[in-house]
Amino acid sequence: MTPALIKRLHRDERGFLSPIILYMTIALALMIVWILNTGQMIYDKQRTQDTADAAALVHADWEARYL
Repeated sequence: MTPALIKRLHRDERGFLSPIILYMTIALALMIVWILNTGQMIYDKQRTQDTADAAALVHADWEARYL
């Protein structure tokens, strides 16, 4: 490599932010997906707990009526 080419490559900073912006965009998208997935898991857990509570209440009601 010639010294002129080395100087030109060293000073050429065009496109320097493109990879950084790309990585930050991917990281932001992954965080959004993680947050939405966590919310969905909490919702599913609460719905399952509500169903189990309702089933236990119905069973207890039947047991109380037919004693």
